[in-house]
Amino acid sequence: MSKVLTWGSCLDFTMNNRDSWRNGNGRKSALLYAGMFTEFMGLSYPIKNIDYPLMVTLTNRLKDKGLQHASINRFISAVSVVLKFTKDMRLHNELLDFLPFPRFKERETNRTFYTRDQVKKMVEFARTQLKRDDLADVIQFTALTGMRINEVLHLPAKWVNYDLNVLALEKCKWGKARTIPIHPELIPILKARTEYAKPNTKVFGDEWNDDDQLRRAFYKCTEYLGLLPENGYVFHSLRYSFGTWHMASGTPPIDVQNMCGHKSISTTLGYAKSMSESQQKHTMKLEF
Repeated sequence: MSKVLTWGSCLDFTMNNRDSWRNGNGRKSALLYAGMFTEFMGLSYPIKNIDYPLMVTLTNRLKDKGLQHASINRFISAVSVVLKFTKDMRLHNELLDFLPFPRFKERETNRTFYTRDQVKKMVEFARTQLKRDDLADVIQFTALTGMRINEVLHLPAKWVNYDLNVLALEKCKWGKARTIPIHPELIPILKARTEYAKPNTKVFGDEWNDDDQLRRAFYKCTEYLGLLPENGYVFHSLRYSFGTWHMASGTPPIDVQNMCGHKSISTTLGYAKSMSESQQKHTMKLEF
């Protein structure tokens, strides 16, 4: 019986033999976006089982995670490149009828964010109605740090620096370390979670099996407020809220970029486009 060809073996072959992925500028991006498929399905997933319905399911999961169309397209591209390259190199002869997989239209997206009052109501609902202090802590922490969900769940106690009053993130999405000031309202939450913790103990992550479990719990809070995922109100919107609040309050964009860990300042400036509601409220209060 012939050996089943896996995603892992095809990915490894492509990374080591496709020129732009082996030595070129595309290697870092390829590792990131092809790694998303690995995260979902694992390295041992058979190539012959990668089909159109699976790709639709995975792209929808990425949308639920809050990824923009441009990022989802890069994910699609990375998977397509691995499959096509290994077929061209005669590693397999799968039909792969779904290639090329249709891309999403990339456009300027309206970053959906929560108001401060909405976040406070979600935190209160989690604590008093759901009896979930762990969920309330994560919501409040994410909204006041702008961290990505995986960064929150993997945050070790040793990265919480009370002397400098910062979260010192050593590993981030783009590989660049960054610091985030600790909001005063987060001090009691962090103290309670780190006072007797070992350096590598996860501040939040041990309470959740994975990010999907956290999202399911979080959506109970958004549904309570009538804010539905299909309308753009997802967990990642807490990160957008952090950036939008700072831009609306006059924080310099370069500081917001550094706190959020954006690779490009243009990403940061996108938060300014979400401020129309805030700007309208302040404009109506102006005395003439």
